[in-house]
This record gives sequence, structure tokens and C-alpha cells, in this order.
Amino acid sequence: MSYNLFRLCELFKYIYDNTTDTIGNIKGYRRIKILGGAGTMIQMSNESKTVTMKVPENGNKTLQIINEGVDSIDLFIDELFKEEEIKTYVSRSGIEKQIDKALQENFGQLKVDSLESFVKTTIIKPIRSNIRTWVVYIPIVNLNIEKDLQLGDVVFVSKETINNEVYPFLEKRHLLFSGETEEEIQGNRNAFLGQVQKAINDSQVFAKVTCKSHSSNAEAIATNKAFVAINCIRAFTHILYSISQRALCGLPQETTDNRLSTTISLDYNEEYQFHINYSKHGAVLPFVLNSNNVEKLRNKCYLEKIQEVLAKPYKERNCLENILIDSLQALGKGVVAPTTDMRFIGYIMCIERLLIKDGEETTKEKFTDRLALALTDNVEKRLKLVARANEIYNKRSRMVHAASFYDIFEEDEFAAENWAINLVIMALGKSKEGYSHGQFCDEINKKKYI
Repeated sequence: MSYNLFRLCELFKYIYDNTTDTIGNIKGYRRIKILGGAGTMIQMSNESKTVTMKVPENGNKTLQIINEGVDSIDLFIDELFKEEEIKTYVSRSGIEKQIDKALQENFGQLKVDSLESFVKTTIIKPIRSNIRTWVVYIPIVNLNIEKDLQLGDVVFVSKETINNEVYPFLEKRHLLFSGETEEEIQGNRNAFLGQVQKAINDSQVFAKVTCKSHSSNAEAIATNKAFVAINCIRAFTHILYSISQRALCGLPQETTDNRLSTTISLDYNEEYQFHINYSKHGAVLPFVLNSNNVEKLRNKCYLEKIQEVLAKPYKERNCLENILIDSLQALGKGVVAPTTDMRFIGYIMCIERLLIKDGEETTKEKFTDRLALALTDNVEKRLKLVARANEIYNKRSRMVHAASFYDIFEEDEFAAENWAINLVIMALGKSKEGYSHGQFCDEINKKKYI
């Protein structure tokens, strides 16, 4: 299914007809959009007050879109999203910016008899031309590598690689900079390249992501791909490092930096006892992907299977492969979560995703029975595990259904993580043998009768 060009023209006409370059006192109850501008002073008021502000100058007229015009922008985007390629690769903001540009550059000179051609050449064609393959470099905090490591469309590379690729590329481009004199222009150019160099030097490792996208969406799509890849690695943090070492790595917006907090406990009774506890939060050691650690991930955690799955497009993976990637996301995100309860719920999400089939209702019995059957063949150990899993599931339910975050302790977190890691590794092994998710769950259930 594709968009209806006649409908797009009709909607753009609504937008255009509800656009004006006459900016009066804007009432607070009206839905409006201001396109800057010419440095215009505008007033916005409601029943209680009036605010005056200046629209930034960018060489175009200041335009105001009102009422149906604003609503029609959303409807225009919805109609254009009926084409699968545009919906997949272009953001709503990218389309809206192209509409804004078309309005600002053509206001007052639009011809109704050429509206179809105008919409196609001024809005749709530029959007399509900006859908291309991008290479995006995203810094990864607290990760060290010996050599490049690829997971699907993501390659973890050193800053030396970035220096050899990005900086020379920018130096060769004909970049335009403002300035009154040649010296000032050159100074602005050098300042820009200096900022790029500083950004490269601030991180040891980058995720180099190749993605097809519209320019407005490239960074978001690349960041999501990098996030998936880093989760698939750090899900196994505690296979490589002890919990106390906190070798955490992640994207810049995640909290992985090392911080120290102090808790002081005083007893004001006669004995005047006190306790001072120093706690480290965030990363203590860097997460190092040296040859030894990569080999451990290959031998113990089926790294090659993860690489194989991530190399496939989403629609070409089988159900268990997609569920494994989902589970690794919950597990990897849990590892770097800042609080015990958030780490705990990440691990529980991982377990449930693996043990419960799509379409099945999650119940305590399914969770506890399948967990115990999967993790041990010893009957006594199973009974103990079922009892402990019951406690954990009750805490999970209170947290999910009653927002009770208060009785999740470290021992609960550690138990859930241990179970999650073991289940992920087990499922990866079965996936390598060609199992579906249904077969994986059914094989666990059959152990009841053995």
C-alpha cells in the first residue's frame, strides 16, 4: 500500500491556506506553529499573562500556521507513512522539516494548478533522496578492545581506526565556514576540526554502525543498533568479571562512571555505636575485550551464534533467535541499571521471555516449574529452587502490579541474574542445534515425566 497523492495535495493546501506572515497577538488556546524567521517580535497570551519573544533570524519570513493547518501536518505525515520505505526509514520530524522548508521557500507564490508537481518535487523527492546508507560512529564508555569485533551492522573499533577514517574524510571535504576574512574562516574551520578531534580522543572505543536511513533518523537507528550489540556483550559481564569488579560499559547516556557514596549509621544509645559504609557505584574496572575474554565468550556463551543472528535481517530470523536477542537486551540492560530493583526486573524479564511462549499467559507455576526443570535434574535441588523461585516471583509481582520496590535485595538480584545467564546460554545452545522456541519450552516441560 502506498500513499494517495491527491490526498497529500489536499492536505498541503490546508496547511498552506492556514499559513500567514501576519503575526498578531497569539492566544494561548489556539493550536499554532511558528516558523522562524526574520527576527520578528511576537506576543503570546492567555487569560493571566502575556509573553513577548523574538523569533530567530534565518533569512526567511516569519510564518504562522494555525488551526487546521497544524492538524493537517500530522495527517500529511500519516498519509506519507502509508509507503513502507518512508515509514521504515524516515522520522516524523524529518518529514515535518521538509514541509516547513517548502512553506518558507515558496510562501506567496504557490500555484494551485501545479500543486501535484510541487508536492512531488519539493517534499517527496527530497525526502526520498535523503534515504541512503550512513556510517555512524557512537562512542562506547569504559570499553577497551584489542582488535575490531563485529556484531551484525555494528563493529566495535578503536579510536585509532576513527582517526584514520573520520578526520581525513572531514579534512578533504569542502566545508563552508562563516567569517569576515580568510584568517577568520580558517580559524573557524580549525576550531570545528579541533572539536571533532576532541570528541574522538574522549573515547577509546566506538561502535561503527552501518545503517540505511533518512538523514533525520540515522543517529537514532544507529544508536538502537549499537545498544542491541553492546547488550549482547555486556549480558555476560559476570562470566568475565566478578560482581565486585563492576566492569561496566555502555553508551554515553547510560550511567557507568565511577562514583563513591558514604552512608553513616549512628546509635544514640549509651554505647554510641556507629558504622560508616563506603559504596562504589558505576564502573570500577574497564570492560576489556582482549583475545582471552573474546575466546571465553566464544567457548562459553556462543558468541559466534550471536554474531550469526545479528548478521541476519530481523524478518529472516526464526522465533527463538529473535527471543534470544530480546532476552539479551533485558539481561544486558539489567547489568548496568543503577539500582538493585531495576537490575532485578531486567533479569526477570529475560527469564520470562525465554520460558514463556508467545501467546501463553505468564503464571507463577510456569515460571517456577520451567525454571527448576531447566536448571537442574536433581529432585531435591529442584524443590529448593522452586521454593526460592516462588519468593522471587512474588517480589516480581508486587513490583510490577503494586509498584513495591522496597523488598528487592542483592541476594534476589544475584539469584535472578545467575538464572538468566544460565537460561540464555542454554537457549543459545539449542538455537545452534536448530530448535524453535516452542521446542525449547516443550523439551523443558517433558522433564516433568523423566
